[in-house]
Amino acid sequence: MNDHAQHVEHPAKQVKMARRYVRLFKALGGAVLLAVVGNAVWDLLARPGLTTVGRVFLNSVTFGSNAVKDAAYSSAALDPYPLSALLILFFVTSAPFGFVMAQPMIGRWRRQRRRFRMRALRVFRLEQDGDTRAADEQTKLTLDLDAKARRTKRRLVVVSLLLVVLGIAAYTTAMVVSQAILIRRVFLADLAICAPYVTPQQEREFRASFAAVSKRSEFLEVHARLEAVARANGVSLRSEGLW
Repeated sequence: MNDHAQHVEHPAKQVKMARRYVRLFKALGGAVLLAVVGNAVWDLLARPGLTTVGRVFLNSVTFGSNAVKDAAYSSAALDPYPLSALLILFFVTSAPFGFVMAQPMIGRWRRQRRRFRMRALRVFRLEQDGDTRAADEQTKLTLDLDAKARRTKRRLVVVSLLLVVLGIAAYTTAMVVSQAILIRRVFLADLAICAPYVTPQQEREFRASFAAVSKRSEFLEVHARLEAVARANGVSLRSEGLW
C-alpha cells in the first residue's frame, strides 16, 4: 500500500516540478522578449540620432511644431546638460507626489466599496430571513452599482486622456532635452574635427555663432560652414541624424 502511494506521489511531484520549470521558462522568455521589444522601441524612437521612424514619431507628437524644434536648438546653445538632471529629478519626485495627491480619491473609493459590501450583505441576510424588503433592496443596490459603474467609466476615460496628454508632454520634454544635448555634442565634435583646418580666430567665431543660435535655421547656417571646411579638407563629420 505504501509502495503504491509512493508511486502515485512520485509522478505528481514530477508534474508539479515540470510545471514550475515551464513557468520559469515562460517568465524568462517574456523577459527576453520585453528586452528585445524595448531595445527596438529605443532604437526607433529615442536613441541619440533619430531614425526615420523616430523623426516621424517625434514630429507627430509635437504636431510638426517648428517652435518646439527651435527650442531644442536654442537650448543646445545654452548648454542643456543641467536640464537633464532637473528632468530626472522631476520624474523621480512626480510619482510619489502623484500617489500622495491620489490618496483622498483612493480613500473615498475604499469607503464606497465598503458601503456596497455592507449593503450586499444586508440584502443577503434579508433574503435568508425571507424578508419582503429583500427585492426592493436588491433593486436599489443594482441601480446604485450601475450608476457607480457609469461614473467610474467616465472617470477612467478622463484620467486615461489626462495620462496620455501628460505622457506625451513628458516624452516631448525629455526628447527636446535629449536632442538639445545631442545637437551640442555633434556640433562640438564636428568643430573638433575641423579644428586642425581653421585658425584659432575662426574657431572662436564658430563657437560665438553657435552660442547665438536661437532656432534650427541659424544652426544649419553655422553647420553648413563647418561642412564646407570638412569638404575642402577631405574629412567626414559626425553622421548622427539631428531633428
